[in-house]
Amino acid sequence: QDGVAGCHARQAATWRGLATPGRLGCRAGTSHAGQRCVHELQTAQSNGNRSHRHRLLVAEDDRAFRETMVALLRSDGHEVVAVANGFELLDTLEVSLDHNLGSNRFDLVISDVRMPGMTGLRVFTQVGYGPTIPPVIFITAFGDEELHEQAHHAGAVAVLDKPFDIDELRAFVNNFLARKGD
Repeated sequence: QDGVAGCHARQAATWRGLATPGRLGCRAGTSHAGQRCVHELQTAQSNGNRSHRHRLLVAEDDRAFRETMVALLRSDGHEVVAVANGFELLDTLEVSLDHNLGSNRFDLVISDVRMPGMTGLRVFTQVGYGPTIPPVIFITAFGDEELHEQAHHAGAVAVLDKPFDIDELRAFVNNFLARKGD
């Protein structure tokens, strides 16, 4: 597992090299969230046993970037579930919100906006608002003002424009979760 984490750390360094300062576009707002298919939920639950871990859902269609985010967020002590498209994001959210399935809810979702099948914005618009919906951070390579405004209306706590420094994302996630005070 250390070899995999090392590989992801090298990939993260590549993403950091692409980052440009000042591209972090945070927007205040309410929140939304989600969860993933059962086999990935079980995989995520088997990752470590820290006393208090936050559950995160990462939705990103770029495999290398998704794996980098997952590895780095896990190294920060979080339980992370990953999905690769909008339909998986929607399914995972619905599973996490279904009281009959008894699954754990997510503390935070990090979702790409444009993904195959269904956009992250459409997923959160469809899921709706409410106290059971976890907060969401949207990430996008197409972050104009209109998209930022749409994300805000969909409940985003932040919108990050790609490319961004992955360490900025990690810091935002960790600070947000600390302020949230689970």
